[in-house]
Amino acid sequence: MKKSIVSFILILAAVLTMTAAFPAYAAWEPEEGLWEAQLQEMLESYGADAESIGAAYYNFETGEEHYVLPDQYRISGSMYKVPLNMLILDYIDEGLINEAEGIYGRSYDDLLRGTIVHSNNDDAQTLWTFAANLHPELPGTVYHRYRILIAHYMGEDPDNTDDKYYENNFFTPRQMLHCMKELYEGRERYARLIEAMQEAEPSKYFRLHEQRFNLAHKYGWYAEGDILYMNDCALCFTDDPIAIVLFTEGTENPYGVMGAFSTLMCDYSQEQRRLRLKAEAEEAAAAEAAMLSAGNETEDPVSTAAEPGIASGETNASSPRPDEGESTIPEDHQLSQAVTQSEEAAPRSAASGKPFLSSLLLNPFTVGTLFLVLLSVALFSGRRGRRRRPAVIPGILCLLLLGAGFLAALSGQRGLAMIREPSESPETITESFFRALKAGDDDTAAAFLTMPSALGNRWKSANPELLEALRESWDFEATGSANISGARAELPGRLRSLDFALLKEDLPARVRRQLSLFTAERGTRAVYDDNGDVRR
Repeated sequence: MKKSIVSFILILAAVLTMTAAFPAYAAWEPEEGLWEAQLQEMLESYGADAESIGAAYYNFETGEEHYVLPDQYRISGSMYKVPLNMLILDYIDEGLINEAEGIYGRSYDDLLRGTIVHSNNDDAQTLWTFAANLHPELPGTVYHRYRILIAHYMGEDPDNTDDKYYENNFFTPRQMLHCMKELYEGRERYARLIEAMQEAEPSKYFRLHEQRFNLAHKYGWYAEGDILYMNDCALCFTDDPIAIVLFTEGTENPYGVMGAFSTLMCDYSQEQRRLRLKAEAEEAAAAEAAMLSAGNETEDPVSTAAEPGIASGETNASSPRPDEGESTIPEDHQLSQAVTQSEEAAPRSAASGKPFLSSLLLNPFTVGTLFLVLLSVALFSGRRGRRRRPAVIPGILCLLLLGAGFLAALSGQRGLAMIREPSESPETITESFFRALKAGDDDTAAAFLTMPSALGNRWKSANPELLEALRESWDFEATGSANISGARAELPGRLRSLDFALLKEDLPARVRRQLSLFTAERGTRAVYDDNGDVRR
């Protein structure tokens, strides 16, 4: 019994040792309360009351989730047409609906476009009636049966949900966000629906001002007396895709709030991604520095690796900013560009943090000592008959596992496991990367990176003239030779660029403040037209 326990402990220790090559990470967390604070600031700038809205946000990459009044039922307008079409597409996929035969003599593609692109309520009634009549065994009216059938898309158990769910066309922000999650997770199956949502109202609601990213959205609009209900739900294909939902009820300037909300959510997602990638880079640099220090290796104190945001074309908020009143063209910045080639890009983790047991396992001498101690215990812990004899099998198994763990820990922590010797010099690789970037050959430039990157494609599609001006405004030149240490190569260089980040961040805020002043002085109708656009 004792021998079995000792053997189990030794094997477990060996397995834990091997995890040095695959460090675990603690989840990266955004600043607490930041999302709520930014949303509140935006609402106040439009004179809107937070109690008049219901909102939801979800980041598919990190799992970050936020709500405003998540469980309050609200009039949803035409947003119900999203789960309705998901139901029909599932029935087609399962063979319950023969698409070739049509639906009451209509092709499904026509009904899909009718409900999503043109928001036709008669076409929607055709779909829910057809679906409900496939299940006459369900209780209630045709409409009640249809609400039963879509309940699971909303994250509800149809037998235990609130009666309010069946009362009318009501949904909560939590239910609508759940629907968006289901839509994204099944995006291959629901591809036709998502494409139709991308085509619908390309310059209104959530897409009023947000044209940088592809948005698949479905709006809802309903007027009751003097109260206007305006809603929208969307998948926003930002660098980290997100789902957003907004309900408004008698909100001041709902058109403006709707457009500002989607832009704010996209900006928030992009900024959190930049901060997360920066944190990951800092953690990786700290782990590497600890490893080099433990191995008595030296690091050039002048050269530092560039942050991921520089290589990917993302805004680098930590870069030097000009003081107020000075020129927007900063001094030349010294930086070094570390370029490595790998046989394949390692998948990026959605989390970052401190390596598991890094303080112990980063030191190969500690691992070697642990190996000798555990091997000694294994060889002399066995008992056979009345004489003590070595536990041969556990000892051999421990020897093999710990030996493999030691090699894996050493090679994994030193970054040697996946990296091969480059076919060209670091100088050539770095200069080729920057030449491709300046020439607009993003695919070639991305091939030199260990992470996939947009590298400015968003700017190209949104404003090619601005992208071209940006490309012509910067240059790179090497200022020395490459410093090669193990699997790491650094090339010091000088990057000259214009800083557009300050203009990008400051201008929208100034415009919003000015529009708010105009609205307060002249009234909403004098500033915005019926479509929510600023009058010219």
